[in-house]
Amino acid sequence: MSEIKSRKPWRLIQKIFYYTIPPVILVYIFMNIDINSFFAALKNIELKYYLLGLALYPLIISIGAYRWYYLKRKMINPVIPLSFSMTNYWIGRTVGFLAPGSIGWDIYRIIAATKKYGGLIKNTFVAVIEKLLGLTVCSLIIIVAFPFLDISSHDVLNRISIFAYIIFFSLVATVAIGSLFSKRFAFISKIASRVQKSLLDKLQHSRFKLSEYLGQETGKDREINYNFRKILPDIPVLLVLSFTIQLGISFAIYLIIKSLNYDLPYYVPLFVAPVLTFIFLLPISFGSLGIREGAYIFFYGIFGMDQEAALLLSFLTLSGALFTVIIGAIVIQVSSVKKIIE
Repeated sequence: MSEIKSRKPWRLIQKIFYYTIPPVILVYIFMNIDINSFFAALKNIELKYYLLGLALYPLIISIGAYRWYYLKRKMINPVIPLSFSMTNYWIGRTVGFLAPGSIGWDIYRIIAATKKYGGLIKNTFVAVIEKLLGLTVCSLIIIVAFPFLDISSHDVLNRISIFAYIIFFSLVATVAIGSLFSKRFAFISKIASRVQKSLLDKLQHSRFKLSEYLGQETGKDREINYNFRKILPDIPVLLVLSFTIQLGISFAIYLIIKSLNYDLPYYVPLFVAPVLTFIFLLPISFGSLGIREGAYIFFYGIFGMDQEAALLLSFLTLSGALFTVIIGAIVIQVSSVKKIIE
C-alpha cells in the first residue's frame, strides 16, 4: 500500500509534464518564427505533391495491418482473417492516436485480438516483435543513409549514427544468440519473460479489464517458446514489410517537402524519418505534439530548411497522420466491432 502511495506524487509530476510540455514548446516556437513567412509558405504549397504524399499514408497503414495479420497467423492462429486485422488496425490507429509511443494503438489491438481469438500473452508477444522489427529497420536505415548526408560531420548526427549502430547490432546479436543457443542459454528466455511480464503489468494497470483473460489462460497459453529458430523463416517477409513501411513514410515526407518548393534529396527524409520515429516513442507528450514540431525544426534546419517551412512541414505530415485517424473513425462507425474500451 505504501508503495502505491509513493508512486502517486511521481505519477502526478509525470502527468503535469505530459500535459504542459506540448503547449509550452508550441508557444515558444510561435514566438520565435516569422508568422508572415509561415503563411507565405502555406500559400505557395504545390498541391499536387502534397496530395500525392497524403495519399501514401493510408497505404502505409494498410501495410502495417498486413504485417500484424501475418504475425498473428504465424504465431497465434492460422485462421485469423485479413478483414479482422485490417478493421481493428485502423480502429486502433484512431483509438490510440494521442497515446505516447503508439502504446494505446498496441493495447487496443492486443485486447481486440484477445477478445476474439484468445491468447493475451501471445498477442502481447506479437506487439513486442513488431516493435523490435521497427527498431531494427529504423536503425539500419539510419546507418545506410548516414554516409550520403552532406553534413555528416555534424556532432548530433554522428551521435545518432553511433546510437543506431548500437541498437542494430544489439538486436541482431540477440536474435542470433537466441536462434542458435536459446536452449543452452537460459538467460535469453529469462530476458524475454521479463519483457513480457513488464508489458503485461502495464496492460493490467490500464483501463482495460484483463484479469478475466489472464485467468482463462492455461499453462500452455501462458508459455511462449523463445526459440527464435521458429521465427527465422518468416523474418525476411517481416523485414520487407517493415522496410516498405519506413520507405513509404520517408517518401511521403519527401513529396511534402517538394510541395514546399524545397529541393532536398530523398536520403535526407530517409535519414530523419526513422530518427523522429525513435523520438516519438518517448512518452513525453500526447500525440508527440510540441516534440514533433521542435524535432522537425531542429533536424530539417540542419539541412538548410528555414524554421517556418520546417514547422509547416511538421503540420503537413501531421495532417497525413490525422487523415488516417479520420479513416479509422469512419471504420469504427461502419463496422460491427463491439466496444473494446469499458
